[in-house]
Amino acid sequence: MDRYLNLYLDRERAIGPKGSIIRLMRMLLFVHILIVSFQIPFRAIVLDTTYIRDILPFTIVFLLLGLVAISGSFGIKRSYSLLEKLFFGYLLLGMLLVIFWLLEGIHVVDAFRVFRNHFFPVILFFIAKKTLASSYYRTTIVNIFFIIALTLLLMSLVEYILIKIIGYSPYVFPWNRDVFMTSERYIGNEGGGGYILPESSPILGLLGWPHATAATLMSLIAFCYPYIIKTTTNFTQSLSWIVRCPNWIGYSILVLTGVAIFFIFGVKMHMVTYIFVLLLLPFFTKGKNLRKNIIIALFLFIIVLNNNTFQSIIISKTIEGLEEINVNQASTLYSLIPANPVADLVNRPIVNIFLGNWNYYYTGEIRLLTYTANLGLVWFFLFAGIFIVGFFYARKVISNRFVKPFDRLFAIGTIGLLSVCFLDMGHYARVMTWPMIDMLMVCLGGLVVIYDNHSKIKRRLQVL
Repeated sequence: MDRYLNLYLDRERAIGPKGSIIRLMRMLLFVHILIVSFQIPFRAIVLDTTYIRDILPFTIVFLLLGLVAISGSFGIKRSYSLLEKLFFGYLLLGMLLVIFWLLEGIHVVDAFRVFRNHFFPVILFFIAKKTLASSYYRTTIVNIFFIIALTLLLMSLVEYILIKIIGYSPYVFPWNRDVFMTSERYIGNEGGGGYILPESSPILGLLGWPHATAATLMSLIAFCYPYIIKTTTNFTQSLSWIVRCPNWIGYSILVLTGVAIFFIFGVKMHMVTYIFVLLLLPFFTKGKNLRKNIIIALFLFIIVLNNNTFQSIIISKTIEGLEEINVNQASTLYSLIPANPVADLVNRPIVNIFLGNWNYYYTGEIRLLTYTANLGLVWFFLFAGIFIVGFFYARKVISNRFVKPFDRLFAIGTIGLLSVCFLDMGHYARVMTWPMIDMLMVCLGGLVVIYDNHSKIKRRLQVL
């Protein structure tokens, strides 16, 4: 630990790839990802503050600015990749929107809260690019993602067994108590109101709501898929311990994830993403995995058809869903898109077309339209561009024959993560807030390091 805390301010020892500031930033980045992922249990058990997730990012930014000051220069260079330029634009757009909102009379706290939630985490992309230059540290972030995914999965199963099967009160888990007191959804919360009795609460998971836990779990499982379902055992001992686990463990994790998504959380959007992961990612690993994944899907389907317990769960989840919407609208698009987004954009002042409207909110289920209405078309094109460019960067890394096996796995995992996040934007849009936005930024930061390294190698080979 001392080697992280000894800061040397001379140029060579501070800003090099193994410099003291880089090491400290990397350690803080890893700790931040863990804290932001387990923020609710941390608040419930250790420190009750909603600002715990902000402390480390601001500290890392302070160190990054110090690094820039020591290096003596900073600028947007032509040599920067397209993905980096898109992230620069995204961050600058967030700053511009804060000024725009303040001029419109929005309260300063509200404006900066939106910036913190949706734009500030982008800084983690640049920090990850700076600190994850070595494959060793990219391996570390893979291990962290896997530990988070496994913890979310196992604790969801434990919650279900203790609360729904054995009959314990949901208050037995400290994070549930914290959510019941702070969330506006629950009757008896500190702010008053609410519409759900805590005793009737669904299984929440460690992120405090089924949709949040299911979205994060599926994103991480998609990222870890190529590591847990391997096509070869030809990996060096220096790589992640995950790839040295037998495949039956990986398939067991996939089955348990299916149980959690379909039967515990019952989140329909991520039933779709689960099937999508099973049927898409094998094409990037090896075709024979597709047959095994289809068998898993059929296995789960047969269980549902032949088990009365699972049938009753599905029926109850369906009834819960129908109670939350107008059944007469269930077969129409009105419940998804209650207003015409194109007509709304056309009828706005030109500034609001591109920079959004703070006070406009789509009441439909497609949150991507909500964010476009609030943040404008510039945000939409930057956001979509980040996903598209990230996908093509990952594809180029995968198709490069000089890429190391572990870097290829990282690129495949990035495609899985991007796919689940983009599909989720069609409904809950959890990637716009913690912890998914933090994880996505770190993942893309690691990807652009791999892409840049192998682009340089390719150019050198072309010169030779």
